[in-house]
Amino acid sequence: MRRIAALIGGLALLLMAAACGGGEPTATPVPDAGAQSEESPRIRELKAVSEAKGLRFLTHDEIVAGAQREGKLIATPGFDDANFRAIKEGFEAAYPFIKLTIQAVGGTHAGERFNLEMLSGRAEVDVLEAGGDDWELYAENQLLLPYDYEAMALAGELAINPEGILHTPAGQLPFFGAGLRAIAYNTDLISDEDAPKTWNDCIHPRFKGLVATDTKTSLDTFLGAWTEQQILDYAKALKDNDVIFVRGNTATLVRILSGEIAIMCPASYHAALRQLIADPDAPMALVLPDPLVMVAREQEGIYAGAEHPHAALLWMEWLSLPETQLEILAKNDPGKASYLVEGTVPYNLIREFEGTVQLCDVECTLAGNAIAVKIVVDAWGFPRVGATPD
Repeated sequence: MRRIAALIGGLALLLMAAACGGGEPTATPVPDAGAQSEESPRIRELKAVSEAKGLRFLTHDEIVAGAQREGKLIATPGFDDANFRAIKEGFEAAYPFIKLTIQAVGGTHAGERFNLEMLSGRAEVDVLEAGGDDWELYAENQLLLPYDYEAMALAGELAINPEGILHTPAGQLPFFGAGLRAIAYNTDLISDEDAPKTWNDCIHPRFKGLVATDTKTSLDTFLGAWTEQQILDYAKALKDNDVIFVRGNTATLVRILSGEIAIMCPASYHAALRQLIADPDAPMALVLPDPLVMVAREQEGIYAGAEHPHAALLWMEWLSLPETQLEILAKNDPGKASYLVEGTVPYNLIREFEGTVQLCDVECTLAGNAIAVKIVVDAWGFPRVGATPD
């Protein structure tokens, strides 16, 4: 808890420094859009290798020149919408020749409608959050442009971290955020001495009937740290301990703050941290048990029907900047910043953590949907969609 408090304090100092005018994100120097240069043998070879894999490779000059011609960008990111204004101002300051439109797609129904628009070719978007739940849909319908992000990054033509690129069924997807699993509890109802310290504490009889868990479960992300059977056994133990089934992290955390619920397990660390930053005196504390489970977040892809794909590549490059991560994305959602960027909350947490840090990788994500169904249907007894009573 002292480490978390120190991180919150350090973040406040960082944001105060940014408010005083320090660390304004800077753009990559922009060449003349009309400038032409003959490709070097090295670039021709790199492009040939990517093309042989069915992927696109562009030089940085080509990306910037194309973005200058396009002059616009429509993005549908997964960042908290409270950050949209700062994101728009920061990006347009870095690339004044691009007008950015940010739109939010929140909730299951809105996401399904957005996917249908992409399938029909009617979606008005260039770059979007491409989460693991939809990888198969993207792959089967070729909804994302197949850029060779890794090759461009390794060649220095796209300034993103090569380690921050996932090889998914939908193609290569850069990611720019993180998600950590925690336990959140109300400090007015439960003292720090009596608080849960481990994942097994959530299923201990002393907390019977006091623990809430989200029915859109994140327990599947524990795969790798735990076996599938251990995850299912744990889910069953939660139910047997009279767990309170809830829906939605943010809504449940508000109920914890009000004293209606004592404990949430697992909870979204970044969503809880947002609440604590908004109100440092709020009666809520966070615990990061061993294993510390983490997932890559804000995976982004460029829509196959994008009208401004070059501007979308510059968007990805801008999201990778430490200045962007620390001074813009961290203003309202610091716990969701990339764990690959030095100085972010997730970066510091995983390096200070004394136990096991487990990343839910692509294999874990792909297996997660099936495991989540088993948790909800088999372990918790909820009906499948379309099921009818006997």
